Amino acid sequence: MHQGIEALVLVLSTLFAHVHSYGQGWEIMEQNQIIALLELYKNNGGGNWSEGQSRNWLNPGFAAGAPYNHPCNETDLFDYYYGILEGLDDDGLSELYPDQGYWTGVECSLNFTSKSFTLEALKFQDVNATGRVPTQLGYLTDLTTMNFRANQFSSQMPTELGALSKFRTRLSLDNNKISGTIPTQLGSWHRTFEKKLNLNHNNKISGTIPTQLGSLTGCESQFRLTSNRLTGKIPTQLGNMSII
Repeated sequence: MHQGIEALVLVLSTLFAHVHSYGQGWEIMEQNQIIALLELYKNNGGGNWSEGQSRNWLNPGFAAGAPYNHPCNETDLFDYYYGILEGLDDDGLSELYPDQGYWTGVECSLNFTSKSFTLEALKFQDVNATGRVPTQLGYLTDLTTMNFRANQFSSQMPTELGALSKFRTRLSLDNNKISGTIPTQLGSWHRTFEKKLNLNHNNKISGTIPTQLGSLTGCESQFRLTSNRLTGKIPTQLGNMSII
């Protein structure tokens, strides 16, 4: 019994030590990655995103350089300790460290050893985002997931998305107003991609299906291009994909 209590005290001590030191000595996200997020907010109607989606974006504390207002922090700190303290929700965590606040829709992983953040996902489904998909998203080199479905994004997909060398889980731009051709550069994800590629419904994507998409051999869950303006034959190379 006493050993169990001592173990719990040790866990709680570690938790509170991390919570109270959070933001001290942590690595700040690279400037070009911050620029990519700010471009997303500024050029894609951030002020008009659905209620709650823009929470903590452009937080004055972050603008002043305070690490605890870093785009990545609150959700991941809670997830890191999920199950250690039952009932500790977002509000409870904010009471422990009231100045922190992550940017809604931005998901990261944390490394407490190196005190570093890795921005891994952007999730903006049905938030009333508008405008072009920012070319600056190519700066987010650790990104693995991008869910922008059911918005009003328009124009062509940026070729810079091909620079996302760790992209793995999901690209969803379905139910938008995307036009132009599919970038051949998406084929550069061939070493990592394994889940969902959805560009279907209510888009205006034209041209042929790039043969390079056939290199996404690990794609095993969803590959959707319907309800567009694509022309030409279906490339035989798509037969290399796990889902085909």
